[in-house]
Amino acid sequence: MKIIITESQSLRLLILLESSSFEDYMNDLDMIISNDETFKKGMNSYSFTKGVAVIQSGLDKLGYSFGRFGVDGKYGNETEKNVKKFQEDEGLKVTGIMGKEDLEKLKSILSKKTEKKDTEEKNKNAETKKESKKINGGTYMIEINDPDSDDITVIWGGYPSYNYGAKWMKNNGGDRYFSDRNVIYSNFENSLDTLKNALSKNGINDYNIKSVSGFSAGGTQAWKHIKDDFDFVGLIDPTTKQTYESIPNNVKIISRWQNWSGFPRIREFIKRLENKGQSEPINLEHLKMPEKFYEMYSDRM
Repeated sequence: MKIIITESQSLRLLILLESSSFEDYMNDLDMIISNDETFKKGMNSYSFTKGVAVIQSGLDKLGYSFGRFGVDGKYGNETEKNVKKFQEDEGLKVTGIMGKEDLEKLKSILSKKTEKKDTEEKNKNAETKKESKKINGGTYMIEINDPDSDDITVIWGGYPSYNYGAKWMKNNGGDRYFSDRNVIYSNFENSLDTLKNALSKNGINDYNIKSVSGFSAGGTQAWKHIKDDFDFVGLIDPTTKQTYESIPNNVKIISRWQNWSGFPRIREFIKRLENKGQSEPINLEHLKMPEKFYEMYSDRM
């Protein structure tokens, strides 16, 4: 009994074929190979044939154009031309007829092409995959809480480090304001170069240090970078005595000179900063300053 497929049924079959997975496509290709079918111009009086559509779809995946009629399941002049070109390109006998040898070659090329693509994709994913990390280096703590961002904030603690260093800066507001950000908490003794080496040592090489800030003695490290190209530089009641005629707009300082009554040189330095409008006076005791600074400027850090 002859089965006649209407134009609308052919279209539905083509849509199903094109939307199927590559695995489904390869199963269809295997089926026509196992049936030892041969496909040539003029077969079935140019009516839709699923096997022809499978061949057209495979050649289309390899870059052979079916621009005029598309993948229509009909073995016409355009399909024959593409088959001949495929046979010529692959060193096959140029007949314009797709037999078992030609179909097996098509399957082999498509399989290798897909395997190569999968391998490249896996390698690419392996290279670009980033993970959250929490690293305690003793004098520093690296927390990569947002692997999708390359930005890192550096925060130095105060003196003495065993009381007011990296861990203290993390526990006193850091966890609240930087739990979803990339941050390095550090003792004030570590220079920025030391911290960059720590990042490299721990396999963190693709990053951008967005901001640096320092509390108390940590200000000695932050002061070194106020002229550098950071988005933000912060100083929190700093002990440093280094001065600048002008402070860049990306630098923010908070302080209270009264906190330094026992340290006259630091007290006078802080007074000068406040009198010149370079530091914002905050009426808080020294150890409460870091969390206040996070509250004021964490969105810029």
